[in-house]
Amino acid sequence: QRQYVRVDVPASVRMGDKEIPVHNISAGGMSIRHKDHFYRTGALLEFFLIVPFQSFSLDIPFKAEVEHYNKDTGLLGCRFLDLTKEKVSILSH
Repeated sequence: QRQYVRVDVPASVRMGDKEIPVHNISAGGMSIRHKDHFYRTGALLEFFLIVPFQSFSLDIPFKAEVEHYNKDTGLLGCRFLDLTKEKVSILSH
């Protein structure tokens, strides 16, 4: 049983110079599809979560740990690290 509900949102992540659509997200972590790079389990990631609104977007810095990566599909699942109350609140709405 999952601790957090996963949702599909029109968000993306920016890692370096690449912007990658979010597959799904929860208050505990997220998944993306990214075949252009290999990720190993346990690797640490730093990125900006970009949440668009009608006339602006929120760019929120995150740190996460890779939980799994499927090189054939490019599906990467990661767990958020060092979440503040504010970030949990944003992810929960």
